[in-house]
Amino acid sequence: MKIVLFDSGLGVLPFVHLILKKNYSGEFYLLLDQNHFPYGDKDDETLISILKNIFSEVDNLKADYLFICCNTMSRIYHQYSLKSKFKVVTILDINLSHYQMDYYLFGTNSLCNLDYYKTYSGDNLAYLIENNRIKDVIKLLKNIDKKIILSCTHYILLKPLLDYYQIEYQSYEEEMFLDFKTSLPSKIYIKKNDYPRLKKFLNCDINFY
Repeated sequence: MKIVLFDSGLGVLPFVHLILKKNYSGEFYLLLDQNHFPYGDKDDETLISILKNIFSEVDNLKADYLFICCNTMSRIYHQYSLKSKFKVVTILDINLSHYQMDYYLFGTNSLCNLDYYKTYSGDNLAYLIENNRIKDVIKLLKNIDKKIILSCTHYILLKPLLDYYQIEYQSYEEEMFLDFKTSLPSKIYIKKNDYPRLKKFLNCDINFY
């Protein structure tokens, strides 16, 4: 089984850590679009074009699944009914399946375009995380006064801080793998030019593609 995990940057890490922890079976290809990070401040037309190019890359890999780990791109995929030859699983679908009226979807400005859902913008939080600006991250987190669903994958990396500041949150990334068995160790593949950005976070054998 060949699975592509797509995100714009470090937001893919929680999913990789889950794969390694649970030994999910399969060949997992990390597809990072760091050239267009962040997605949250881009218009829909630009995001559609980017996602179509991602689909072409997934086609070339002859993958069975595409996991859209990015909530912003999950919205684009569904809102504009993009077609694919492979099965697509999105983190946003999972988050929305758990939506409760007393919780806010905590995500990027782009995600906050969703109708019928209460949303709370993290502004430039993903950018701050990607650039390790911890003091600015903490300053933003201290202002959160709502119950939140972590609807940007970068925010999942902040769980220790959210716990420390006693911010009530929910996160459902593990449900991306409900169709996958745990058995033999997984194989992780990454592009050579992306490896320097992620290598300090990956304590495992890496293959290149």
